[in-house]
Amino acid sequence: MKLTVTGQAVSGIGSCLAVQELKVFLDMGVMLSDGHKFPTVFVTHGHTDHVGALMSYVATRDMMNMPPPTLYMPSSLVGPLNAALEAWRGVDPQAKLPCSLVGFDVGDELWLDEDGRKRWLVRPFATEHRMESQGYAFFYVVDKLKDEYKGQNVKLLREQGVEVLEKQESLELAYTGDTTVKVFEMNPWLKDAKKLVMEVTFTHDDVSVEEAHKRGHIHLEELVANPGLLPKGEVVFCHFSRRQDPMEVAQAIVKAKPAIDPEGRVSLLKSA
Repeated sequence: MKLTVTGQAVSGIGSCLAVQELKVFLDMGVMLSDGHKFPTVFVTHGHTDHVGALMSYVATRDMMNMPPPTLYMPSSLVGPLNAALEAWRGVDPQAKLPCSLVGFDVGDELWLDEDGRKRWLVRPFATEHRMESQGYAFFYVVDKLKDEYKGQNVKLLREQGVEVLEKQESLELAYTGDTTVKVFEMNPWLKDAKKLVMEVTFTHDDVSVEEAHKRGHIHLEELVANPGLLPKGEVVFCHFSRRQDPMEVAQAIVKAKPAIDPEGRVSLLKSA
């Protein structure tokens, strides 16, 4: 299934991506124009430009009599963000801010489906940033007949209690959040992603590759030097620095395309 990802992701300003078909948000550093409509948020890390709009998001859903949302995040953020919510209730006594904060760490799994079909599986994965951070991978899972039973009487085998099916996963979407290019070394399976949404914070030489590493981000020049890092599926760049205006960023990526994108797989995040 092709997933549609739109939103806003500007370094230091705010990141929030909407996955339309799955009805989830990735980070909540800024509220989109319809940024209250989905009940689930996956938070990558605790920097303000990735969590700063959580209060508004929760309060807006409450004001509109929508069900309390569920916020999934690294377990280390649950306590501090619960404390922040409680502090805000003191600032605005009328703000109940109902929501559920759930620790969701690398090694955990979550089925998104509400109908019990178990088709969409979410897994956090490790990234490298200036603070604890993680990305999220979304797998589409189907039941597949095991190879050893192909051509046999499947109905009879089932009646005999034989488990003839196995789960087959397809990595439909991965979102890195903020990270260095080391994320590809840490998670080589990202090459299988049908769509990868990744930060490319720095695109010009006013910030060196070394400085990008120190800040916990990716520089476009790293991808030019190592185009094989990118998966063969669709790649969406986002989270650009404010040092360059959008036109300068677009021009830098067009210049880099012969090296990183000879097949036309790379695009920029579409606004929501």
